[in-house]
Amino acid sequence: MAAPLFIIPAVREQAKAVADYARANKVGIHAMMRSVKAAADGKLVPLGHDDNRVLRIPVGFYAVYSIEQHPSGWYHHFSMSSPNPGRLPVPEGVDMVLEAMDIPFKHDDACKAWIEEISEGRSAINLMFPFNE
Repeated sequence: MAAPLFIIPAVREQAKAVADYARANKVGIHAMMRSVKAAADGKLVPLGHDDNRVLRIPVGFYAVYSIEQHPSGWYHHFSMSSPNPGRLPVPEGVDMVLEAMDIPFKHDDACKAWIEEISEGRSAINLMFPFNE
Protein backbone atom coordinates (compact mmCIF):
# COMPACT_ATOMS: atom_id res chain seq x y z
CA MET A 1 0.00 0.00 0.00
CA ALA A 2 1.35 3.42 -0.94
CA ALA A 3 1.72 6.06 1.75
CA PRO A 4 0.59 9.59 0.90
CA LEU A 5 3.35 12.00 -0.01
CA PHE A 6 3.01 15.63 0.94
CA ILE A 7 5.60 18.28 0.17
CA ILE A 8 5.33 20.55 3.20
CA PRO A 9 6.97 24.00 3.17
CA ALA A 10 10.07 22.83 5.09
CA VAL A 11 10.64 20.03 2.56
CA ARG A 12 10.07 22.46 -0.33
CA GLU A 13 12.75 24.77 1.16
CA GLN A 14 15.19 21.87 1.49
CA ALA A 15 14.37 20.76 -2.09
CA LYS A 16 15.27 24.22 -3.37
CA ALA A 17 18.54 24.17 -1.37
CA VAL A 18 19.47 20.76 -2.84
CA ALA A 19 18.68 22.00 -6.36
CA ASP A 20 20.66 25.22 -5.83
CA TYR A 21 23.63 23.19 -4.60
CA ALA A 22 23.46 20.86 -7.62
CA ARG A 23 23.38 23.83 -10.00
CA ALA A 24 26.36 25.45 -8.26
CA ASN A 25 28.34 22.17 -8.06
CA LYS A 26 27.92 20.43 -11.39
CA VAL A 27 29.85 17.18 -11.83
CA GLY A 28 32.13 17.54 -14.86
CA ILE A 29 33.26 14.83 -17.26
CA HIS A 30 36.62 14.28 -15.50
CA ALA A 31 34.92 13.67 -12.15
CA MET A 32 32.48 11.31 -13.88
CA MET A 33 35.38 9.39 -15.42
CA ARG A 34 37.05 9.13 -11.99
CA SER A 35 33.74 7.76 -10.64
CA VAL A 36 33.64 5.09 -13.34
CA LYS A 37 37.19 4.04 -12.48
CA ALA A 38 36.42 4.07 -8.74
CA ALA A 39 33.34 1.92 -9.33
CA ALA A 40 35.42 -0.57 -11.32
CA ASP A 41 37.92 -0.66 -8.44
CA GLY A 42 35.16 -1.11 -5.87
CA LYS A 43 35.90 2.28 -4.29
CA LEU A 44 32.99 4.39 -5.51
CA VAL A 45 31.64 7.00 -3.10
CA PRO A 46 28.17 7.79 -4.50
CA LEU A 47 27.09 11.41 -4.89
CA GLY A 48 24.25 10.52 -2.52
CA HIS A 49 26.81 10.45 0.30
CA ASP A 50 27.09 14.24 -0.04
CA ASP A 51 24.37 15.51 2.31
CA ASN A 52 24.05 18.71 0.28
CA ARG A 53 22.64 16.64 -2.59
CA VAL A 54 20.11 14.71 -0.49
CA LEU A 55 16.50 15.66 0.18
CA ARG A 56 15.04 13.79 3.16
CA ILE A 57 11.27 13.54 2.98
CA PRO A 58 9.67 12.81 6.37
CA VAL A 59 7.31 10.07 5.10
CA GLY A 60 10.28 7.82 4.41
CA PHE A 61 11.92 8.78 1.13
CA TYR A 62 15.23 10.21 0.01
CA ALA A 63 15.87 12.06 -3.24
CA VAL A 64 19.36 12.73 -4.58
CA TYR A 65 20.00 15.28 -7.31
CA SER A 66 23.06 16.14 -9.36
CA ILE A 67 23.86 17.73 -12.68
CA GLU A 68 26.42 15.61 -14.52
CA GLN A 69 28.43 15.84 -17.71
CA HIS A 70 28.53 12.64 -19.75
CA PRO A 71 30.12 12.09 -23.19
CA SER A 72 26.78 12.97 -24.83
CA GLY A 73 26.26 16.18 -22.82
CA TRP A 74 24.94 17.51 -19.52
CA TYR A 75 22.10 15.81 -17.64
CA HIS A 76 19.93 16.19 -14.56
CA HIS A 77 20.36 12.94 -12.57
CA PHE A 78 17.56 12.36 -10.08
CA SER A 79 17.32 9.35 -7.79
CA MET A 80 14.60 8.51 -5.27
CA SER A 81 14.55 5.70 -2.73
CA SER A 82 13.24 4.67 0.66
CA PRO A 83 15.11 3.34 3.68
CA ASN A 84 12.34 0.72 3.92
CA PRO A 85 13.11 -2.52 2.03
CA GLY A 86 10.89 -3.20 -0.95
CA ARG A 87 9.45 0.31 -1.09
CA LEU A 88 9.68 2.60 -4.12
CA PRO A 89 7.93 5.90 -4.74
CA VAL A 90 4.92 6.07 -7.03
CA PRO A 91 5.31 8.10 -10.25
CA GLU A 92 3.10 10.92 -8.93
CA GLY A 93 5.34 11.24 -5.87
CA VAL A 94 8.43 11.42 -8.08
CA ASP A 95 6.78 14.20 -10.09
CA MET A 96 5.96 16.14 -6.92
CA VAL A 97 9.60 16.04 -5.82
CA LEU A 98 10.86 16.98 -9.29
CA GLU A 99 8.55 20.00 -9.21
CA ALA A 100 9.70 20.97 -5.69
CA MET A 101 13.31 20.92 -6.94
CA ASP A 102 12.39 23.08 -9.98
CA ILE A 103 13.45 20.30 -12.35
CA PRO A 104 11.31 21.09 -15.42
CA PHE A 105 10.33 17.50 -16.23
CA LYS A 106 7.95 14.70 -15.23
CA HIS A 107 9.10 11.12 -14.65
CA ASP A 108 7.92 9.99 -18.08
CA ASP A 109 10.05 12.67 -19.81
CA ALA A 110 13.27 10.89 -18.77
CA CYS A 111 15.70 10.07 -21.57
CA LYS A 112 17.02 7.24 -19.38
CA ALA A 113 15.39 5.50 -16.43
CA TRP A 114 16.41 2.49 -14.37
CA ILE A 115 15.98 0.84 -11.01
CA GLU A 116 19.22 0.35 -9.10
CA GLU A 117 19.71 -2.01 -6.17
CA ILE A 118 21.41 0.11 -3.52
CA SER A 119 21.52 -2.51 -0.76
CA GLU A 120 19.88 -5.81 -0.03
CA GLY A 121 16.15 -5.34 -0.46
CA ARG A 122 16.47 -1.61 -1.19
CA SER A 123 16.25 -0.03 -4.61
CA ALA A 124 16.28 3.46 -6.08
CA ILE A 125 14.55 4.86 -9.12
CA ASN A 126 17.05 6.77 -11.29
CA LEU A 127 16.01 9.24 -13.96
CA MET A 128 18.08 11.34 -16.32
CA PHE A 129 16.91 14.37 -18.26
CA PRO A 130 18.82 16.65 -20.67
CA PHE A 131 20.23 19.73 -18.92
CA ASN A 132 20.02 22.82 -21.13
CA GLU A 133 20.53 25.83 -18.87
